[in-house]
Amino acid sequence: AEARDHDAVRVSAPAEGGQPSIFTLPRGARTGIMLHELMERIDFTDPSTIEPALSDLLPAHGFETLWSGPIMDMTQAVLDAPLDSHGLRLSLIPVSARLTELEFHLPLAGITPQSLAKAFEAAAEIAPEFPESLSRLEFELQQGFMRGFIDLVFERQGRFYLIDWKSNHLGDRPEDYHSEALEQEMVHGYYVLQYHLYCLALHRYLKRRIPDYDYDRCFGAVFYVFLRGVNANGSTGIYRARPSLATIEALERTLIGGDRD
Repeated sequence: AEARDHDAVRVSAPAEGGQPSIFTLPRGARTGIMLHELMERIDFTDPSTIEPALSDLLPAHGFETLWSGPIMDMTQAVLDAPLDSHGLRLSLIPVSARLTELEFHLPLAGITPQSLAKAFEAAAEIAPEFPESLSRLEFELQQGFMRGFIDLVFERQGRFYLIDWKSNHLGDRPEDYHSEALEQEMVHGYYVLQYHLYCLALHRYLKRRIPDYDYDRCFGAVFYVFLRGVNANGSTGIYRARPSLATIEALERTLIGGDRD
């Protein structure tokens, strides 16, 4: 989760008098924080909650009201877009089935870039170049605890899903947020590592709270929602993944060692 920043800096019209759109919405942390707060605040099942939430958030973060229309259209597309082939949509998820900014702590037994890369070597579901990119990371042997926050966890028909909101600007057309572009962004930004850590954290969280928990039955998927590029049919702007239990357990052994609880 990003730190909240409410400093009063005005963010006004697009450069050169262009029409405001979700693609010309200024880039940077301020925009990302505002959009995260918007998705936290609204009721996905009630579109009428979008406008009043924006009425508060835009001035609080220094944005002019001219951005309201493009952001409302974007938000509605995100709520309507199918997340999977079975018709799962955020518009079906009530507030009671959501956890926002779920905090987690993972104990670290002692990891290196090489041991982290090795945990993903057998993961057929990820890009083959990803483990090698991990081995090139530079950090000293890490021990202690990793603390993080998951943007959104929700439950639907007994399955649990993760969402991470991204405000990244990948281009000025929905087509610039196609699956290959998202895959590239996920690898280069190390978001693939991030979502595996999130999935491991949720896996451990659910094991403690569901008596008959089973990963294959209870874990749904992870979605990285690139907000600017989502269209209502779900064909752009949504990265979908479901790590195998074997990959999650390999990562758990690497990070946590013998302490699996």
